[in-house]
Amino acid sequence: MGAARGQARREAGSGLARDFGQRGLTLVLRCASSTAPHDEDPALTRSEIWRLEKYLRNLFRLDTITIVERPKQPDSVEVQVNGEFVGVLFKDEEDGEISYAFNMAILEMDLPEAPASRA
Repeated sequence: MGAARGQARREAGSGLARDFGQRGLTLVLRCASSTAPHDEDPALTRSEIWRLEKYLRNLFRLDTITIVERPKQPDSVEVQVNGEFVGVLFKDEEDGEISYAFNMAILEMDLPEAPASRA
């Protein structure tokens, strides 16, 4: 997959907050905490990024998953597999609880052809 597909996934992923669940996989993690102020976007700390990367690597049994910071959007990070963009992980804080939502855009052109029996 090339840079064009990665960019297409980023563009598709940018609209997933509106179309939650229609274009990809959604994974929500919850833990109790009240560290971020309510009046600003909750920035992901380096510790959270490390913990989330470790969690995703264990969950999917895939050591090539990496999480990359997004400097202009501190409430989210990019998730990559083998250096290729696959989705965005958002941090949300509400009522003292922090949750993380993983949004993965799957492009139709990346899907295998369906066998005749499944068409």
